[in-house]
Amino acid sequence: MTNVTYLPWVDPEKSQSPEDSLEGSAPAGVEPTGLFSEKLGLAAEAKPTRRPRFVDTEEDEATGLDLEALESSLLRKLGRADMSVHEVRVWLRSKDAAEGDANELIDKCERLGYLNDERLAVTLTERLSDRKGKSRGAIAGELRQRGIPSSYIDAALDGIEDDAEQARADELAQARVRQFRQLDDATAERRLMGYLSRRGYSGNIVRQAVRGAMSTRN
Repeated sequence: MTNVTYLPWVDPEKSQSPEDSLEGSAPAGVEPTGLFSEKLGLAAEAKPTRRPRFVDTEEDEATGLDLEALESSLLRKLGRADMSVHEVRVWLRSKDAAEGDANELIDKCERLGYLNDERLAVTLTERLSDRKGKSRGAIAGELRQRGIPSSYIDAALDGIEDDAEQARADELAQARVRQFRQLDDATAERRLMGYLSRRGYSGNIVRQAVRGAMSTRN
């Protein structure tokens, strides 16, 4: 036997045809839509659907949200990765946030400590210098790309000692030169210089690091 599911206002005891069940008005509290709207002669334009106030979605669905929901989405994003004030402003703009709302959210996040360009500059400098062996120049370029103010960049780079930067360049060069065992000296030296220069080290630091690394081949 086939199970039949009736609409809420259809009395299964009454023998109605499907066409008859569309006649008349829908019960109180049930808004007629679709075929019922056409049958009842209602306007074709549907009542606009309101967005939920809170949505547990990824950032791509943040566009058009109210201020409170947009704030929730932003905090989830900041919980996944540090951002600069500039990056947050660009993100809010991409979500169609009004300028006043964007400023309000940024100010609030700064007061609560979720946004701090000075702290971010120091954190990134330490990470790029200690873990990735990048030079002052390379680090400065990356921080500028993230929209961090120059004053914070300069202050963070001041924490890198000249001797420490030379030591990191020496370490990189010596690790790299071991991969060039099959190359002649001229080729190995040229590649070492290019390798360190691409990381933004100054000419003096590069020359000293390459000289030290090449001496280990003898």
